[in-house]
Amino acid sequence: MNSRVLANLIIGLDGSTTLNHRSAGLSFPEDRLRFHNLRSQSDVIVIGGNSARNEPYATTPIPLIVLSHADQIPKEIIANTQVSLWNKNITDALSDVKKIYSHILIEAGPSLLGPALKAGLIDELHICISNISGGESQISLEEFTIGYTQIKREEVEGGVFITYIPAPTE
Repeated sequence: MNSRVLANLIIGLDGSTTLNHRSAGLSFPEDRLRFHNLRSQSDVIVIGGNSARNEPYATTPIPLIVLSHADQIPKEIIANTQVSLWNKNITDALSDVKKIYSHILIEAGPSLLGPALKAGLIDELHICISNISGGESQISLEEFTIGYTQIKREEVEGGVFITYIPAPTE
């Protein structure tokens, strides 16, 4: 099966990936529209345990795969009729997800997304830089996107959208 893996991440102006331990604290209306647009183009959402514990995934419009080595997945997530819990690393999980789904969206923080980027498993990375700052878990966007090339940058009310693809290899 020919699959396409997209990833979505919001960061603050200072590189923070959460505000009060949730990415929603950094979000703004244009980001929410883009977020839902990416979901509408996807067959499955992949998240990690941290996202499952801190973000609202009790219901999802499409199947949800939670990658976690912990037994601390909230009951609301487990009650989601579309959820599958996988005790796998991102590399093995994406290999298996690609056998089932063709349009995969990773909605995860840097601890799950970083290894996927380093391994070159992401076909298209969507970064939103919010005008908000002062959150937790700061990253360097330059370091985070090593091996990827920016192909689009759009300034919107509330922030900036940037799209990356794997850098060409020689």
